[in-house]
Amino acid sequence: MDGFLIITGIIIVLVGLRPIFSPVAASLPFGIELNSVNARNQTRASAGGVAVAAGILVTAAAAVPVLILPALVLVAVLTAGLTLGRLISFVTDGRPTTLIWVSFGAELLGLAQSIFWITVVLPASAAA
Repeated sequence: MDGFLIITGIIIVLVGLRPIFSPVAASLPFGIELNSVNARNQTRASAGGVAVAAGILVTAAAAVPVLILPALVLVAVLTAGLTLGRLISFVTDGRPTTLIWVSFGAELLGLAQSIFWITVVLPASAAA
């Protein structure tokens, strides 16, 4: 489980760093143009800062056992929200590019793994 937390946490931090330091470059692969101060500010905060903070918590959980369950729930909630948003977009907006499909696959994998750790491994380790 520590490996999952560390790898997932680092990935989340890395995903968040690009919008913090280069919001315009981070948005362009998705066809999003950030043409105002407010748009760049919002991207730095919502796509960057939130992800970095979440990734730090998830990574820290590998060293701080009391954070394990909250970190796993955080990963499950984040990936469930991303997955739900993408599913709605698939239905309402049509077929996206390969980049979105790859992101969707990674998010589904993270969701499945976090649910596995929460529902199978944690209860088994608590019973032992």
